Amino acid sequence: MSRRLSTISASSTHSIFETLLYNDVNDDIPLLPRHKEQDRRLSIASASSNSSVESTTAKFANALKDATIAEEVDEQELIIKNIYTGGTKNFDDIFLDLHSLTSESEVDSIAEDELVEKFFTRSQSEILVRPKNLSPTPALSPSTLGGGGSSTGYSDTTSVTQELLSPNTKAVRHTTSVASGISRSQSVMDFESIDFHFNHTYNEEKKQGWWGVLRPWVILFILGSLTAIVASMIDIGAGVLATWREGYCTYNVFLQRDLCCADKIACNEWIDWENSPIVQSLPLSPHTMQYIIYVVASLVFVWIAATLVRDLAPFAAGSGIPETKSVLAGFRLKGFLGLWSLVVKTVGIVFCVSAGLSLGKEGPTVSISSALSSSVVMRLFRVKNEVVKREFISAATAAGVCVAFNGAPIGGILFMIEEASTYFQHKVLFYSFFASIVSDTVFHIINPTHSRSIALIPLKFTAAFSFDSLFYYVFIGIVMGIAGAMFIKVNVLWTRYIRKDKISKFPVLEVMCISLLTSILAYPYLLTRGTLHHMLDIVLSGCDGETSDTVLLMLCDTHRSSENVIMLLIAFAIIFLTTAITFGSRIPSGLFIPCLLMGAFFGRITTLFNTTSDAYFFPLVGAISFLSSVTKMTVSICVIVIEMTDSIDLAPALLIGAFVSKWIADRFDHDSIYEHHMRINNVPYLTNELASEDFPVTEFIKGKRTVALKAFGETVISIRSLLTQTSVKGFPVVTDENIVIGWIERSTLEKKIDSVNQSLHTHSIRFVNGRIPAQYMDFNFISFSSIVDSSPPQIVPLTTASRLLRIFSQLGCRVVLVVEQGTLRGVITRNDLLRYQKMYEDGHNFL
Repeated sequence: MSRRLSTISASSTHSIFETLLYNDVNDDIPLLPRHKEQDRRLSIASASSNSSVESTTAKFANALKDATIAEEVDEQELIIKNIYTGGTKNFDDIFLDLHSLTSESEVDSIAEDELVEKFFTRSQSEILVRPKNLSPTPALSPSTLGGGGSSTGYSDTTSVTQELLSPNTKAVRHTTSVASGISRSQSVMDFESIDFHFNHTYNEEKKQGWWGVLRPWVILFILGSLTAIVASMIDIGAGVLATWREGYCTYNVFLQRDLCCADKIACNEWIDWENSPIVQSLPLSPHTMQYIIYVVASLVFVWIAATLVRDLAPFAAGSGIPETKSVLAGFRLKGFLGLWSLVVKTVGIVFCVSAGLSLGKEGPTVSISSALSSSVVMRLFRVKNEVVKREFISAATAAGVCVAFNGAPIGGILFMIEEASTYFQHKVLFYSFFASIVSDTVFHIINPTHSRSIALIPLKFTAAFSFDSLFYYVFIGIVMGIAGAMFIKVNVLWTRYIRKDKISKFPVLEVMCISLLTSILAYPYLLTRGTLHHMLDIVLSGCDGETSDTVLLMLCDTHRSSENVIMLLIAFAIIFLTTAITFGSRIPSGLFIPCLLMGAFFGRITTLFNTTSDAYFFPLVGAISFLSSVTKMTVSICVIVIEMTDSIDLAPALLIGAFVSKWIADRFDHDSIYEHHMRINNVPYLTNELASEDFPVTEFIKGKRTVALKAFGETVISIRSLLTQTSVKGFPVVTDENIVIGWIERSTLEKKIDSVNQSLHTHSIRFVNGRIPAQYMDFNFISFSSIVDSSPPQIVPLTTASRLLRIFSQLGCRVVLVVEQGTLRGVITRNDLLRYQKMYEDGHNFL
């Protein structure tokens, strides 16, 4: 190392220091803002004018300090004072100091030679292929090749390209452009990216005969059935545990209160804890003991769920809808669809719902169905193709929404199209339809709620749409649009600045405090004491029939209208506050039912000021309006609510409320709460942030080097060496003149290389059929042309960023080649767009 560094002459200092400033390829070196470009060049020119290496180093240190952005000044000054003060250190010492500046996570794993190449390589867009003046030697033996080193046409710099332009980047740190200035501490979760373009769905019907025709439908049938079974288990388990917080059924402790007292006006079989003989024998008052049991049971349930998530499956936290959107968009999130995540999320949502927290089971049920598809059914049938997997995960998403609302098959399909999928194939619609039919049928056969209706909350009154109430529909939509925007703001502020910055190290304690607060606030009011589903059922009920429910009798009492308004406003405030601080915590938590409940509270208030015959479905209009303003969904939400309430006659009112509320909410924020949480949790997903940008795509390839394969002359040994030295997921194939021939996926190349006979390892490889160039006529070739995709997605350098975004989103591709008149200029990956998208969201300029 020392000998190598000592041979660098003072005349090359300019190049070295320019690289240190401009080498935006490396994650190790802090990037400087683009607006300092002229000052830096002047500083570099001044620094390089002195032939003394030590003097140049000192001047460079001062230039670097002056050019550093404000928030990095303190750290940079400390580094520079410790390293460059006096300019007396030689290059060996400088290198050791530079070594200490690299990311701590990489110091142990990066060889010194690789660091030298990183620091001493000029940052330009460069295609690494065999030099034109280096002709491969025919019939070289493995021993002569020495493992395929320089004879492959790849210089030592190839070893550092394994982290460049990798579609499999596991931590997107900062952009690869000088213009970024983005901090190296910004990272995303562990993920991989798949390609819908290269990962073709093979024709199983022709390949496997009749089994190939039946196989997808067998998979979908099993998937839909398992989804319904698991959803039924969640409903039964949550109902029983929630019942035990309040009391028990005398003849069957596993019966819920509604089932214990079914069709009975006066129910003697149900015993509250305060009326039980054991509690009455204690020294404390029965009512106090009822309160203590209620709070303690909630804390125990929440502690179990939070501990399971923390210790076994961190990915089981949250609703899972943001992560599902990312998976369907072409990203593979490691651990999200795993078996542990499936088990923990299923058990956790049972305890969380039964604890009385302000959350729903709908979002987690969607991710549970996706995990069932990936970790159980796909493994059972050994499905390997990533595109095929996502087709079944899309169908599982629709089935999960269907059973989450106790039977909403059409709404589930529309939800999958409107919210979850970005790259959608027509046959997935048919898959989703079949899976939803199966799950809906099996769920109603099991009938975990013992309901006589197929609707989740059947309306107990008859009404029809009336134009006389049009003003009320619009009014409810406006108010709920404003309230939904406020809810998103409060939840995002709490999650970003309190949960992430202050209490992220204590996830279990946080959730237990939230549970304690929720129990203390909710128990004193009869309306908020039960489960959210029970509250929603009461608020959406009319006053036409007989009932024994105390809360409903209070709401229907026309002599206590003012008291009911206050009670509903307090209930709205409690659910608003507790849901805002609960959603996004480290437990399984959904959002649909709490949002529906908050909107229903306000709609119920509106009924107290209206005497028309259709006033009782104002709560339903309020429910759908609030949910639409928070999730930014309209069509699927309307259909889901219509299916879950069996209220097709009210469709016009629901559509008006959903449209108005979303339009109002969009005036404050166009992003849904799911998109905000995707940013907060760094879930990889391409949004429309770059849709209006018109800068050329050359910004994405600036400062990058691409490893390319030569169409002729590679050997098996050289390819093995390349695969060992790099981690990129694919390689462009070019001629000696850098003309694009095609693209090869890494996995395909590895399989092909492994299938080559040992005796042919010294033979050359040709990636294209046709005439062999004269300089390669004497070589023995093995043809790999069958694995080359000769028509990869290609764009010209002047393509705008907005068009590039549409290409990635609509074609589902992971890699796009930048080609100018047939010549390869670079490669852009989906991860590159993620980096720039992160910059855009943080307020950085591109130019």
